[in-house]
Amino acid sequence: MMKSVKVGLFGLAMSVIGAVAFPAQNAHAQSDSIADGKSPICIASYAACIAGANGNAVVIAACQMQYALCK
Repeated sequence: MMKSVKVGLFGLAMSVIGAVAFPAQNAHAQSDSIADGKSPICIASYAACIAGANGNAVVIAACQMQYALCK
């Protein structure tokens, strides 16, 4: 059961990356960042990190720190 949960979370992370990163490549000429100043790569990396954290508070805190430092 845990394997199916991990596969589901991985699929969710990949869909977030597909929804955020790939359209952003087309719009890169228009803008280097979105409204809050974070690049789509930062957002996708953060989503994948949170999905991989599996509820571990220490890993989630590390994800948030990396996201805060990402530009």
